[in-house]
Amino acid sequence: MYGAVLADGMGLGKTFQTIASLYSLLTKGINGQPTCRKPLILCPTSLVQNWGKELKLWLGERVVPVVVDDTRADHVKKSFQEFRAFGHGGKPKVLVMSYPCFRMHKAEVYRMGLDVVMCDEAHFLKNGEAQITQAVAGLASAKRRLLMSGTPIQNDLSEFHAVFDLACPGLLGDLKAFNKTYEGPIQRGRDADATEKQVTLGLERMEQLMKLCNKFMLRRTSTVLKALLPAKVEQVMVLEALLKGIKASEPTDKVVLVSNYTEALDVLGGMCASHGWPALRLDGSCSVKQRQALVDTFNSPEHPSFVLLLSSKAGGVGLNIIGANRLVLFDPDWNPANDLQAMARVWREGQRKRVWIYRLLIAGSIEEKVLQRQLAKQGLSKALVDDVGQQVRTFSRDELRSLFRVDPTTPCDTHQAIKCSCSGSLQDLDSCKERAAAAAAAAAEGAGSGAEQQGVLGWAHLARALDSPDPTWQAVSDFVRNNFVTYIFSDHVIGETQHCL
Repeated sequence: MYGAVLADGMGLGKTFQTIASLYSLLTKGINGQPTCRKPLILCPTSLVQNWGKELKLWLGERVVPVVVDDTRADHVKKSFQEFRAFGHGGKPKVLVMSYPCFRMHKAEVYRMGLDVVMCDEAHFLKNGEAQITQAVAGLASAKRRLLMSGTPIQNDLSEFHAVFDLACPGLLGDLKAFNKTYEGPIQRGRDADATEKQVTLGLERMEQLMKLCNKFMLRRTSTVLKALLPAKVEQVMVLEALLKGIKASEPTDKVVLVSNYTEALDVLGGMCASHGWPALRLDGSCSVKQRQALVDTFNSPEHPSFVLLLSSKAGGVGLNIIGANRLVLFDPDWNPANDLQAMARVWREGQRKRVWIYRLLIAGSIEEKVLQRQLAKQGLSKALVDDVGQQVRTFSRDELRSLFRVDPTTPCDTHQAIKCSCSGSLQDLDSCKERAAAAAAAAAEGAGSGAEQQGVLGWAHLARALDSPDPTWQAVSDFVRNNFVTYIFSDHVIGETQHCL
């Protein structure tokens, strides 16, 4: 086996690690001699230029990036000719392409004799039957493969199999055998109504799977950044009042507003314009070249922009938007990995300010159900990729069937769903501390990953906005706080410098 999966969490420097590994393969190799000579980097369209920029940043003139950032046939042909040609003083060349461009020109790429392929945001290859996944698998000459993804599991274990089968073909067997041996028992063991025997078998199979995969996978979570980066806080707020509060209390802070829908971005853009807040916008209408330039402009402290309107589909992956230290998820995504990817745009290496991340959810609506579904999916991902310990099986199948029931009277359906006994007041401060201590003890004993593993169960549960650790609420009107904010989940344990995530 020559492949590997780099599954570090978002913002932990997968790009830098990949570039360092690539340069080692191109120069010193494993035995003091170059191990590869014709590398290919594949990535989403929005990241093609960024990869060229990162190669220049870290390697300077040591390599020659050949960036295919234009899908027109004449440009692609010219780029391929440049990659094949001798020159540049014998410096190694690195071919950088988007997944769609590679799929369209795969036949010609196959003939280049590439000997290593590195796939960024490898969850784009989660469907083993998709044309792009099969196209990458067809790179027979590139036996050395590195697949990078902070979210190698987004929905189910078949996606994990697809990614791993590209990196290490045959390691996990075919999909049918994998489902029978691993996915089926693991999923049944995680059901709310699973028998003790099913739970035990599921944990055993999960441990076997991770023992096998960990030989070829490196996974570290964002907890390693807690000593180096400012604390990250997630809260539910009312957007307009929040932005006014930020402007009043922290006028130098910048905000990223993320939505899955361009129509919503239109509304948010109009709101910013009505208040005179300078705003930039990055969505699918921006060309690949424009996207990186726009991000660089927004990141500049000298630029007056206060808000970046960001389409999660166009810019929610891979971009470094550390010029902002506040991010608002205006609407939730059914796929938790998409929201996690969006969050990681601001809370990552290079950030110098404390980061605040907010989700806006309508209490008792389908938006809360989406959040609950996210928690169920994240539990599976954490169980397999992050830890093999016993998981809290928070939602049963019947509870998931209630997705479309609306409760206009509840202040927070999620708080009821997790069956938490706290009242959401400062009087429950001790119970918040106890949850954090219990999670930390479990992590110390190797039985879990602390409050991060427990999800919202280990966060502070607040029925009053003023109890939030975010001082911005002091600048928000009493009318908004008392009439429109019914509940807040915060991953900050009140009164402590330690944070739960």
